[in-house]
Amino acid sequence: MNLNRRDCLRGIFFTTLSAAAGSQQAAFGKPSAGAALPAPKAGTFDFEAAAFDPKGGHIQGAAASDEALYLAQMTRICKFDWNGKMLKTLDVITHTGDVCWHDGCLYTSVAVYGGPNKGKGMIQVFDKNLDLQRETLIDRGTDGITLLDGTLYVGMGAKTQPSKEPHRVNLFGRFDPVSLKETAPRQEVDYGFETHYGAQNMLTDGKILYVNFYGAKGSPPFVAFDKDFKPLKTFRFGTGQGADFVPAARAAGKVRVFTIRTTGNWRAKGDQPAEPPGARIQFYDFDGETFTAVQ
Repeated sequence: MNLNRRDCLRGIFFTTLSAAAGSQQAAFGKPSAGAALPAPKAGTFDFEAAAFDPKGGHIQGAAASDEALYLAQMTRICKFDWNGKMLKTLDVITHTGDVCWHDGCLYTSVAVYGGPNKGKGMIQVFDKNLDLQRETLIDRGTDGITLLDGTLYVGMGAKTQPSKEPHRVNLFGRFDPVSLKETAPRQEVDYGFETHYGAQNMLTDGKILYVNFYGAKGSPPFVAFDKDFKPLKTFRFGTGQGADFVPAARAAGKVRVFTIRTTGNWRAKGDQPAEPPGARIQFYDFDGETFTAVQ
């Protein structure tokens, strides 16, 4: 086992013990283990565009550590510093979707689009250098992903496929973050509104779950759930191309969220070829009720 993998597994092991004792100190929105780091100087900035796959489409998910920001296209993971400078990229299995960071590990959710496992899903786990540590194959495609209190929560799309048509019920799984084995029966979730597809993004403040759906017919897309998927509140707040809570070390003493928006004419229109995509981050202060854009 290499050093990075040992550190990744060790972080999960101790976080699991802390969760069992009722501690959430390692979670987002809580004090970081290290000293405070500089908060972003502006409420928005663009990422270095050279990082992105020109044919990889829009951003699918995003995650934050104290040291870096991770953005996923369906074909590539990109690592940036907190000023948007590219640090590393890695080409990955299509379709990689949402990502989450927890205690030295980057977890990715994959809906496999081709090859012998077409139609299935995967969870892949990378260290901070984007070296693959472990993975598992799942019997259906997956989408949103986050980790709370020692449990890896993973979206599994609509209960009834194909999921493009409006539907009410989506599936979620719960996994052990080390073994990547399911730890509970799959949960059918209906928050009272229709959606397309499934859970595009999932994130947590260390207390509850937040899920962004592809809403249908005016449905509120952003939903707060407790750990048993009881709906708590809905928001008219879209995060469909990636979002996360800012780690406390970077949040300047506030509860802060960021969202990602793909920029440029990345989708071909008529005779116009698609242009390489870019990405822009926007920070928001969040008081539990309202998201206020940081200027």
